[in-house]
Amino acid sequence: MTKLIVFDFDNTLFDFYDVNKKGFSKAFKEVYKINADLDEVNWPGMTLKSIIVSILKKYKVSEEVINKNLTKAKKIIEKNLIDNVNKGKLLPGAMNLVLELKKKAYIIGIISGSSEKMIAAALKKEEMSSLFDFIVSGGSEESRNNVADKLIKEAQKYSPFKEIIVIGDSVRDAEFAKMLLKISAGESSASKNRIGIAGSIFVKSIGVTTGRHNEEELRSAGCDYVFNNLSQVHEILKLIS
Repeated sequence: MTKLIVFDFDNTLFDFYDVNKKGFSKAFKEVYKINADLDEVNWPGMTLKSIIVSILKKYKVSEEVINKNLTKAKKIIEKNLIDNVNKGKLLPGAMNLVLELKKKAYIIGIISGSSEKMIAAALKKEEMSSLFDFIVSGGSEESRNNVADKLIKEAQKYSPFKEIIVIGDSVRDAEFAKMLLKISAGESSASKNRIGIAGSIFVKSIGVTTGRHNEEELRSAGCDYVFNNLSQVHEILKLIS
C-alpha cells in the first residue's frame, strides 16, 4: 500500500511573493479603488479568497461590494502571475525531492490556497506538470480545511494509502495535517464513511522554514519535523520511507 505526499505550493515549492504582492495591489486598486498591500494580513497558508476578503474588511468595504467584484479581482491576480511566471523561482531541493518521490510510486499532490491556474502555470514553466498526480485548490474557499475531504477523495482515485505526509512552510499547513488526522479518525464533519476511508490513516507533518514561520512556530503548530528547505532530500526521504 502506497503513501500520499501532499505539498503546499507557495513558499514550499515556489516563491512568487514579489509577483503576488504586485498582483494583489493591482487588483485592489483597479477593482476596489483602494491602495492595499498583501502584507496587511498574515497571509501564509490562507486562500486566495480569504486574503482578498480579509484585507478589504480592514478598509470597511461592504460584503456586498466584495462579493460582487471578487471574481474580477481573482482573475487579475491570476493573470498577473501567469503573465509574470518567469519572475518566480523554484525553491532549493524541490525538483530533486519530487523526482525521488516519483521513483517510489507514491501518490503526489498539491494542496494550495492559490488558484489551480496559477499553480499549473508555475509547474508548466519548470516542466513539472507530469510529476504531480493532482492539484486541489482551495482558492475559492474561506479555508483550505474546507477541501480536506476533497483531497482524500482525489488521491483515492490512484491507489489505496494508509499514510499521508503533508509538507509545507506555514502553521496553517500543520493545521491542515491535523484536519486530515481528524478526518481519518472520524472526528470531523467529513466522516470516514463519507470519504470511504477504511480504518485509520497515519498523518505526518513536515515543515520547511522557506516562508514566514520559523522552526519554533512550525513545531508549536504541530509539525513533526522541520527542515531549512527541501534540499535536505536524503533526510526527508528517510523520514517518509
